[in-house]
Amino acid sequence: MGGRRLILLGTILAAGLLVVSCGGGDNNSSTDASLPTATAELIRLVVPTREPGQIWVDALWFADETRGWAGGTYCGESSERQDCIGLIFATNDGGRTWTPQYRGNVAPMQLQFVDSQRGMALGYAAVDAESGPAHVLVTQDGGLHWKETYSLATDRAQLALAAGDAWIVASRCARQGLEPQDPCRIDLLRSSDDGDNWTETELPIRGFNVRLSRPTPSDAWLVAMDADVAPVLMVTRDAGAAWTQLAAPWSGGPSELFFRDAEQGWALVGGGPAAGSQPKEIFATRDGGQAWVHLAGSTSWRQAPPTSGSLTTGGYVGPMVFTSSTEGWMALARLGLLHSSDGGVTWQSVYQEGDGLYAVQFVDPQHGWAHNKHTFIATDDGGSSWRVVPVPTVEGQ
Repeated sequence: MGGRRLILLGTILAAGLLVVSCGGGDNNSSTDASLPTATAELIRLVVPTREPGQIWVDALWFADETRGWAGGTYCGESSERQDCIGLIFATNDGGRTWTPQYRGNVAPMQLQFVDSQRGMALGYAAVDAESGPAHVLVTQDGGLHWKETYSLATDRAQLALAAGDAWIVASRCARQGLEPQDPCRIDLLRSSDDGDNWTETELPIRGFNVRLSRPTPSDAWLVAMDADVAPVLMVTRDAGAAWTQLAAPWSGGPSELFFRDAEQGWALVGGGPAAGSQPKEIFATRDGGQAWVHLAGSTSWRQAPPTSGSLTTGGYVGPMVFTSSTEGWMALARLGLLHSSDGGVTWQSVYQEGDGLYAVQFVDPQHGWAHNKHTFIATDDGGSSWRVVPVPTVEGQ
């Protein structure tokens, strides 16, 4: 377990996150993205030592083509956890320049905004990320002020906001030392008052690994996975009041889900990883998960089925987004960014990075971003070209 990394999700979001408005623009305008976004990576158990003197960027979120926020951890010239702080930066020009907005105890890993004023962050205390609870922070003034409203004990969690209805899906495991013990309970935490109050409901599903895709306030899909146990896929059509189990077309392995709307979605599944590579396969549905079609790849190192499209074994399974029924993007650790123009049947590498990329987000079909801990890239022409965007830096460093 010592090698596990503590990151929250999504869209890419890895430990709690906080955001701040950088000012400018119409403060009353909505920041609801026209496209669903990939959720952040889930929290993992152990945070690696941060490099002294560098910012480790764990989260990147854009509300539109200009306004965005980045969150991470900075440990000064020391790699000791007690010297680490959480940071938030904001941009008003698509990431070309960044302004510091927050410096505090919460190490940001996941954030989302409902509109230009109301946002939420989920993360751990920067000095106690390996054993302390996760913390929920909220803002109602575009990030000028943040307050902690809730804390929860969890091994992995994922935040999803929709029309003021906030969800956190959390897996909670019995422990033997730091090692989680199966089966892990999964709870749905909900708030309808901008995070001031939360209710918790135990879901009829178990698993340490959990992924959530919520394209509308009413519709959401959740898959839970454990080693050597068949994944369980569930859907709600009434904003989480009731959940129905669906047949998953895959047998195991880490999975990523992305639904564009109430009917069209994709599932990416991985086999056993080895030395920067992992066999993968991708499925698609057009009826909300009732039926799935195999598009490409295989979770076995053996050759994929003859009817399969093309999907590299390079890199590890990561978040994906589709900006239309045909245009898709996939961020893979240890590789980089892949693109599909035929709905996920064939994939081509469009950007390679040594560490790979951890997350990808598009706010519309033209404007998108992807990142890892030290690199941001952006496109404003639908992915025809990508440019490196400056990473926030600590003043004076």
